[in-house]
Amino acid sequence: MKGLFLVLFMAGWLVADELPVAKVGEYTVTLSKFREKYKPVGDINRDSLKQIVLNDLIADRLMLIDAYAKGLDKSIADQIQPYKNRLTVGKLYDYVVISVKDKKLLPLIYRELHSGVEFAEVVRKYSTDYQAKYGGDIGEIRWGQLEPALQKVAFSLKKGEVSQPVKIRDEYRIVQLTDRKEVRGRDFAKDMDAIGESLKQKRQSELANGYLEHLRRFAHPKYNMKVIEEVSNEVSKSPDSVKTSKDKVMMSWTGGSFTVGYFLAKAANELRAGRLVGAEAIKSWLSNHLLYENLLPISASRHQFDKMPDIKQQVTQQTETLLLREYIDKEIDGKISISDDELSQYFEANQVNYGGKQVKFEQMQARVRWDVEREKKKQKREEVISELKQKVTVDINWANLKEE
Repeated sequence: MKGLFLVLFMAGWLVADELPVAKVGEYTVTLSKFREKYKPVGDINRDSLKQIVLNDLIADRLMLIDAYAKGLDKSIADQIQPYKNRLTVGKLYDYVVISVKDKKLLPLIYRELHSGVEFAEVVRKYSTDYQAKYGGDIGEIRWGQLEPALQKVAFSLKKGEVSQPVKIRDEYRIVQLTDRKEVRGRDFAKDMDAIGESLKQKRQSELANGYLEHLRRFAHPKYNMKVIEEVSNEVSKSPDSVKTSKDKVMMSWTGGSFTVGYFLAKAANELRAGRLVGAEAIKSWLSNHLLYENLLPISASRHQFDKMPDIKQQVTQQTETLLLREYIDKEIDGKISISDDELSQYFEANQVNYGGKQVKFEQMQARVRWDVEREKKKQKREEVISELKQKVTVDINWANLKEE
């Protein structure tokens, strides 16, 4: 009965975490969402804090509903796709490898694996690769750092599964996927010792460079050096007054092409900063842009990383963050205007807060403007939320917040 009680208790907790605390139109604000924002500290009045947090969550959802209705999501689409690309390309796969040259050893290897011998032990016994003494563990490998044949097999494995042999040149490789996870930035194999870390990073670099070159060759890039040199000469004089036709192709590849207009739009910041000087620098930019903004994301999409639940959730969160910012900029902050008379009147009414009568308005004008803007933005936000509540039904379930 103890086991049964524990299972029921855990299941009840998981369900409770998703209890509704508010309904905004068709959207449900769950207890888990509330807990992300609700962080009581010290002797703070918890009921007041609950009200503030819930009001903010409801207000954000009302603004998001209106933002979608106004089509503002289209204005942030260009920001979302690069973010999704970084997530999908940044998937990490942790695996271990057996490398053997003698095909006759393969049946022996699988026999031992099927009999329950640890994969690492079999690696140490049979593998000819330099990672053998580490049990074949080469740590966390970023997607795109494997040879294509090995990559296809490794990505298809389930956690703990062992692959069939893959022939890579004169060797046969057997892969076991030990874990898969997503990390941010370049946090590779942080728990390894110094020697293992050095070997793994070297191997990662070799595999990455080889795979990136493979992608480039597969895309068959062709550069129009005449147009590239023409653009190079013009941007050296003035990046904002290029006369070459925007429709001219600077580079073509299997999946498309980059025109002058596309290049000028995408490389605008680098051009203005003077970081792309000369035809070769521009050619290098085009090559890297093709790889990181096109080929790698396309390959990641083919493996359907963008359909993984954690990726979809993060993309949704980023979309709503950017959309909310866009809405506030256009529908609240962008609708505020302040006259000089308002500033001076506010200063006179609140002169005591700026140092008294001996302080001149001109001395405090920037601070006064900041204070007036803050108050007017707050007031405008309250007006917008009040209007939206007239259009969208909002229901609050305080009973589910009693124990918080």
